[in-house]
Amino acid sequence: MILRRGSAGDIGFLGLMMREAGFPPARRPAALEEALRAPHVAQWLDDWGRDGDLAIIAAADGVPLGAAWCRRFDASNFGFVDDQTPIVAIAVDEQHRARGLGTALLSALAAAARDAAAPALSLSVSTSNPALRLYERVGYQRVGTAPNGQLVLRLPL
Repeated sequence: MILRRGSAGDIGFLGLMMREAGFPPARRPAALEEALRAPHVAQWLDDWGRDGDLAIIAAADGVPLGAAWCRRFDASNFGFVDDQTPIVAIAVDEQHRARGLGTALLSALAAAARDAAAPALSLSVSTSNPALRLYERVGYQRVGTAPNGQLVLRLPL
């Protein structure tokens, strides 16, 4: 497995991963186009490559397996903590979960964000999401509750 920086050429794969990250399994649209039209998904992909956008892609034999990416949003986004802190999204292809890819992706994204002078990273997550343990294990700290009831976590860099 290799980890590499993502680029605008990865937008199709980021769309696939955002469908995974953006919907609970029982409500995930079967049609990718439908998922990509959802406002909470589209905001992660529209105009990808703007200042502050970062992505890390995990791949094996040239096939992408997962991604962690971040971008800055305004206070209307559920993971918002401040104007300078990018919000994180992460997804790993279902067949490749529970193999350490999430940890590797989050660590590489944190390093890239640190190199880009981001003060921290943040995200929001449901208390019932098994990924909460992963986020806390890699250093994310609970800093609040979003309007939708999800936890807001912050990783100081």
